[in-house]
Amino acid sequence: MSSAAGPNRVLGGIVYALRNDAVYLKEKPYNLRYIPVHDIPQTNIQYELVRDIPISDLRSADLDPERNDIRVVELQSKLSYDDFASEELVEKVYLREARDCIRKATGTQEVYIFEWQVRFDLWVK
Repeated sequence: MSSAAGPNRVLGGIVYALRNDAVYLKEKPYNLRYIPVHDIPQTNIQYELVRDIPISDLRSADLDPERNDIRVVELQSKLSYDDFASEELVEKVYLREARDCIRKATGTQEVYIFEWQVRFDLWVK
């Protein structure tokens, strides 16, 4: 897939996606973040490689939250890149910033972040 010119360019990507499997009609896909007991599998997810997936930059897309069920907002954090290595700083500073940003963007009163993960780009620095 070729890329288009301009701010709304689309690139062709390769992703691992959830395999279309009949088992998911009876059991939701899951991945446990702990070691289960009683011979329960840690995951029932089966992935497949999918090529030529169109990937767009959502930051410049014309999205309607009512139609697209997604909203892109900018969040300027007080944390530096290296600060995200500290779980304590992420929980005390960034998650509060994220909750405030979500409240403002959606107009909701309560926001609960019950699971989060920091992913570092190994090539940045």
